[in-house]
Amino acid sequence: GTSATVNANVRIWPNKEVEPGAVVRESIIWAGSWKRGLFTSYGLTGLTNVEFTPEFAARLGAAIGALNAKGAEIAISRDNTRSARMISRAMISGMISSGANVTDLSAMPAPVARYWARHNRISSLHVQTSPVDPRSADIRIFDQQGLDLDKRSERKLESLFFREDIRRVSHYEMGRIVRREDQTDGYVAEMLSRIDLEAVRPAAFKVVIDYSNGAAGQLLPRVLQEMNCDVIPLNASLAEIVAEEADEAFRQHLQEIGVIVSAVGAKLGVFIDRPGERCFLIDEAGNVMSHDEAFAVLAQLALAGRSGILFGPATTSLAFSMIAEELGSRFVPTKITPGAVLRAAMHAETVMASDGGGGYCWPDFAVSFDAIFTTVRVLELLATTRTSLATLRSRIPVVSHEAAVEFCPWDVKGRVMRAMMERHLRDRVDLTDGVKVFFDGGWVLVVPDADKPEYHVIASTLDPVRSRALVDEYSRLVRSVVSEMAPQAEAVVET
Repeated sequence: GTSATVNANVRIWPNKEVEPGAVVRESIIWAGSWKRGLFTSYGLTGLTNVEFTPEFAARLGAAIGALNAKGAEIAISRDNTRSARMISRAMISGMISSGANVTDLSAMPAPVARYWARHNRISSLHVQTSPVDPRSADIRIFDQQGLDLDKRSERKLESLFFREDIRRVSHYEMGRIVRREDQTDGYVAEMLSRIDLEAVRPAAFKVVIDYSNGAAGQLLPRVLQEMNCDVIPLNASLAEIVAEEADEAFRQHLQEIGVIVSAVGAKLGVFIDRPGERCFLIDEAGNVMSHDEAFAVLAQLALAGRSGILFGPATTSLAFSMIAEELGSRFVPTKITPGAVLRAAMHAETVMASDGGGGYCWPDFAVSFDAIFTTVRVLELLATTRTSLATLRSRIPVVSHEAAVEFCPWDVKGRVMRAMMERHLRDRVDLTDGVKVFFDGGWVLVVPDADKPEYHVIASTLDPVRSRALVDEYSRLVRSVVSEMAPQAEAVVET
């Protein structure tokens, strides 16, 4: 990419991609690309044993340890997969080499790791096999509030990681490792204290839950038993190795869960991803709801009993403002990254929040995306409101939500933003993330992707024709700016 730097004695095999502005410090042999930085919108993500090697993990652990004072305590947890176990143990060795004391929490779901960090006021790490691609792993870093690191801390860690002088302590200053297992009891106890058990027990709901072989299957059954639910579990055993699954096969799997829900007469079907953070909801008729539909249904359930603020990314459709307004509340957009949604959800008036991708946050319990608590809260709300998911789904306002993605080099992204602002100097705009321009009956949003050289163009109106026209119009705007900024070939002068 443009403005990339390759250090001395570094080898790059053919057909490798180097992002613009990246500094290549190591040879690229097995990995397919070299990124500009460590972090994405979802933490650190890389191919296991290709990008995330034991050497990489140990160095990252040392950098995290060096980010803190000698003797500082850092906790680490993981899922049950072999790859997460390998990476977490390499990170532990790196952390103690820089003088940090490590609390090894072993295997637990990601929401429980966030809960533990906030409850104990200790910075924590969580390693998991990616729920999107089992060939990859995710490394999540939480602060003492259980939130993702802010951008300033991310940049500081990246600077420390890429430097050649990460702190290494003397043998007598090495950190200690304390192993603490079974740290989930407090999480389960507080969850039960937040639920109206007297209301939900008489309902005796029948529920179908697919745990996708994750750690949620070790916790949620205990809570559902206390709620007097009849549970039909699927894929509840823990798996150390996760098989790849094509998108079409996954969609078919969700449809099969819907068939089971309908056949057994269940009130609810839930697919929980392996980390326990995100889920798909299935109504009593066996219909698999999209993430937007599920968010809209949950918003109606949550706001029916309590008015307040509903948070979601700026890309969330016009329907949510309409739902919130009808129920005496308001929808407030946030930046589109999951971490930004969680930080916004700390507002005292927040009723619930969602990242728009199946992650739901209930701040009265915990500021985290938690599919385990979402399942429990949905059952509670269904019992107290005496309604059904299918009924609420039918009440979702009908809007037209269109989107497109346009390529845009990193160094041109700022020019696109300026072009948008210059075009709408006198119009009503929202700059929460990108530029959102409001029109009668809807809006259009032009927002840069945080991780890719792309722009997203999204329109949400009451008219499908207008939505499509707005997306086409502003997609052309992005393409025209990119075309103007593209380097021009020099003319050849024959003599």
